[in-house]
Formats: sequence, structure tokens, C-alpha cells
Amino acid sequence: MDGSGRLLDVGCGPGVLTVRLARLFEDTVGLDPDSAMIAEGHQAARERDIANITWILARADELPAVAPGQYRLVTFGQSFYWTDEVPVAEAVYDMVEPGGALVLVGHQAVCRAAPLR
Repeated sequence: MDGSGRLLDVGCGPGVLTVRLARLFEDTVGLDPDSAMIAEGHQAARERDIANITWILARADELPAVAPGQYRLVTFGQSFYWTDEVPVAEAVYDMVEPGGALVLVGHQAVCRAAPLR
């Protein structure tokens, strides 16, 4: 994440990850099926003077057609479980450039070990 390459944030919602990570990439795409979320993300980027984000109103299962190309990083921030996981994962796998990564961000702590005493 050196200011080059492309980022795709799938299910970007109001752009929390999209806006925070955009400066680390040459081009960024925020994709969400909710127009109100896209509008919030666009506003957040504008307030922070970030101009390298393309906002796309679409569902993850429309990939790769709606956001074609290769990406250095593809993120799903609390959104992967909303998708038809297997076909979406297969589509995204083909979109990640060699050496790139897919990151699934979640906030649910399952099977967390007990704290040390």
C-alpha cells in the first residue's frame, strides 16, 4: 500500500474503510447496493478532499462486471456474510492481482480465549 495499485471495498456502506484506505492507492472503488450509503461515502470523501474514489451502486454478486480489472487489495468490512459467499469469493479471487490480498473485516469475537491472569 504505497500509493499505487487499486483498492476495491465491497459492501462499502458509508465508506469507513474506503475513505481511510484510499490515500494508500492510486485508484479506489467503493461498491454498495444502497444509494444512501454510497451518498454518505461520497460526502465523507469530499469532506476529506479525497478524489481518487469511484463509487459504484451494485451488489457483490455483480462482480466482476460492475468493477472489472485487477486489484491489489479487496476488502469486505462486515459485508462478506451478506453475499452469496462461494460465487462472490470465486469472482473476487480472480480479481486480486498476483501478490495482492483479500481482507475480510469482522467484529464478532467467536471462540475467543479467556484472558490471561
